[in-house]
Amino acid sequence: MDPFEKMSLVGLRRYQAIVKAQLPIAFSHALEETTPWAEKALERLQKRENLVTEAIIKLEFGDDPDLGSQVSRSAAEE
Repeated sequence: MDPFEKMSLVGLRRYQAIVKAQLPIAFSHALEETTPWAEKALERLQKRENLVTEAIIKLEFGDDPDLGSQVSRSAAEE
């Protein structure tokens, strides 16, 4: 089951903003601490950001794989 399946587009966008705000902090900790837990936390946060982005794309554009992959590539470039 998709954890973001029941969220609205507005809720997903808010959650995405929160995750993106946490990324620099997690990256900084991973660089400073150089411990496995800091690196794992950064990896989990990046994975969560990708899942949220995919959920937003799916909600906005449906299940069209071609359109979704085009949007994913342009979002990754930002």
